[in-house]
Amino acid sequence: MDAYFEVHKSALTFIELPFFVANFIMPSDYSIPSHWHRYVEMIYHPTGKALVTVGNDCFTAGNTELVFIHPTEAHAVQYLENTETTREMMLSFDIELIPQQLNPHICAKLFNPNPSKADVTSHIVPLSRKDGRVVQAAIGKAYAAYKSRDFGYEFVILSGITDILQLVIQRKASAINTDDSPRHLSMNTSIDFQEIVYYIHDNINKKLMMADIANEFMISYGYLARSFKKVMNVSINEYILKLRLENAKILLSNKSLKLSQIIESVGFNDTSYFIKQFKKTYGITPNYYRSLL
Repeated sequence: MDAYFEVHKSALTFIELPFFVANFIMPSDYSIPSHWHRYVEMIYHPTGKALVTVGNDCFTAGNTELVFIHPTEAHAVQYLENTETTREMMLSFDIELIPQQLNPHICAKLFNPNPSKADVTSHIVPLSRKDGRVVQAAIGKAYAAYKSRDFGYEFVILSGITDILQLVIQRKASAINTDDSPRHLSMNTSIDFQEIVYYIHDNINKKLMMADIANEFMISYGYLARSFKKVMNVSINEYILKLRLENAKILLSNKSLKLSQIIESVGFNDTSYFIKQFKKTYGITPNYYRSLL
């Protein structure tokens, strides 16, 4: 099943929120299908276990692991049959809540929307019993504030986020300080980088030229190309292509849409090129992929 895009909105105002907190008991064999969003998501299971899939990685998570999911990563959760009930505690947030100018290098490593396997979290942060209690308390207080919506509750949630991030940074300090980190990025460039990624996602259905993106953010073409490749481990053109193909896969599940409509809506202007790239990436043609759905 293809990953769907998830947005957290207030039940009262229907306005997108910059965070989401959950604390619930999950039935055995229940699953959350593959989905993605722009937020960082941190998941902890104080009791029971779950099978978590993030991209091509699949692992079991329990009370000795914190699951750390980067922005835009497709992920799914399958709750396993256990001798004890599985409780899932989850805290997700928009990276703009964190003042990234505090340490642009750490933020670039933690919040990279397209992490490599060498990046800081690798989706799993090992926890000691003491660590587990810290995470459980942080999400617990954030959840209580999220449910009550008392005056100033946002700061309680932000406090919970920073408590867990501090733990993640401490446990992964050696990975953060690797020599391949983008230390050459200036403070402002680190902030702009996240804005560039969001800009690409917001305009993916339009004609996106790297020169236009560089002009939009008032940086040079060459600097944009080098910096994007350094941080994202993929060129900006490859990133745009992959994003468009993933969006096309989602739309192909809607069989009422013509292929030409899908191609245009995801930003391609050449049908032959789209089909060629789709087959090169996934090994099958778009029409054959659609027939399998």
